[in-house]
Amino acid sequence: MAKREVLNSEITRSLLSGRTNNAIDDFLNYYKSSKRSQSSYRSGVNKLLLDDLAKEAHEITFADYMKVMPQNKNQRTPQDTYKEMFIKFLFVFDYLEDPRGFSSIWIKEDIIKGFTDRTELKKRNIVTKNVSDSLTVPELTAIQKVLDKDFTKLELQKMDFCWYMLFQEGCIVEELKEIKSENLVNGVIITNTGDEYIIPSRFYPMFEKLNERESGYTGFYTVNTLIAELGEMAKLERRLTPMIIKKTRNSSMVKCCNCGETYWNTINNWVAVNSRLVCVSCAEEIKKKLNFDHHIINIPNQEFTSISREHEINLSSVLYSYNELKKRIKSKPIDYLKLHELQIEIGKLGEAFVYEKECEKLKGTKYEGKIDNKKAIDPKNGYDILSFDINGKPIYIEVKATAGIEDRFYLSNHEYQTAEKMKENNMNYAIYFVKEVMSDNPKLIKIHDIIDNEEYNFEEMNWKVTRV
Repeated sequence: MAKREVLNSEITRSLLSGRTNNAIDDFLNYYKSSKRSQSSYRSGVNKLLLDDLAKEAHEITFADYMKVMPQNKNQRTPQDTYKEMFIKFLFVFDYLEDPRGFSSIWIKEDIIKGFTDRTELKKRNIVTKNVSDSLTVPELTAIQKVLDKDFTKLELQKMDFCWYMLFQEGCIVEELKEIKSENLVNGVIITNTGDEYIIPSRFYPMFEKLNERESGYTGFYTVNTLIAELGEMAKLERRLTPMIIKKTRNSSMVKCCNCGETYWNTINNWVAVNSRLVCVSCAEEIKKKLNFDHHIINIPNQEFTSISREHEINLSSVLYSYNELKKRIKSKPIDYLKLHELQIEIGKLGEAFVYEKECEKLKGTKYEGKIDNKKAIDPKNGYDILSFDINGKPIYIEVKATAGIEDRFYLSNHEYQTAEKMKENNMNYAIYFVKEVMSDNPKLIKIHDIIDNEEYNFEEMNWKVTRV
């Protein structure tokens, strides 16, 4: 591939979320016949997402399809064909958040058979567990590690609630989508189907925040997006969906062979009696009834840490609000051996501050919910936050922060190259420099062209030398 094409490909990928890029990669795995066809497919998909719709792949609806696709097949161009193939792929393999309407024109089973016959699905790199398999123990543990954090951001609290309702309570998606803040009365939610759920008190503050919002709709209609983002935060290698959660719930329930009741497969619910598993409530009863020797063993627990300290720090600006994150940093005793770690957390504090400022700027606009502060988790992006101006033009923000008043920050070589590439392609790459970030009044400086800016000088840093 030519250097120019590689550059364009990298820039295009940076405009799309990780979920969308994964969907595109999976789609292209079905059509590996030639470089020319791969280029044509990718061109059609890019035009669909970036030009025609300006949407992520999972946000495409049936109305979007009808808008961009000529209904007279004789009027369709080759690119139209590639666009339809991509949307059909998203529909078949459950990438779409709102698939309503597509079943009126396509039969999913027939399309799946066509895909399988044409490409010999098992020989491809598409991981079929993306569609239907339940979560593995490492995946489930990684998700639980994320949810065990006492995060303070509203969207994260909504994510936790959606997981609780789907996994713990077995609530169906359509029920969950219709739940609004006013449905919580005296700790109980009654859904539109008449089902009652007792809600843990940890969710009460979330419902209070939802009631305070100016927007008239405070429900959980974006459950699919929230669940998918939870999977991304847990670093799952596949897209997390409500269907996967439902299957995981079903596979995680075990029936006691003595009483016939069903319980979670966690060790606190089970005891081994003469090498047979029974529920805890049955164990004492069996002990009294047995007229011969019995041997009761509590099942030992074995815990594994699935999220590294580095990943935990990277998640900090995503999990916590600016004020809460600042409080956490101030409460830590100074340990100069961990100064580098503190500097990283200062950077994450700056990201939390900028994210909240961008939310304030776009409050009440359709772009407020599209601000993406999870870009910082992956340093390969070369920027920390994807935001927008009031007209919807993307702003790629690299956040720099300091606890002091100095007018100095550091750019990595990758960040500098990203700024150069985006400038060449007329994209808005900006440095948001936060000074005195630990104070009550941090100062935010916005630098929209760091490459050709006479107010700032660049100094070459010394080589880092390590003994081998």
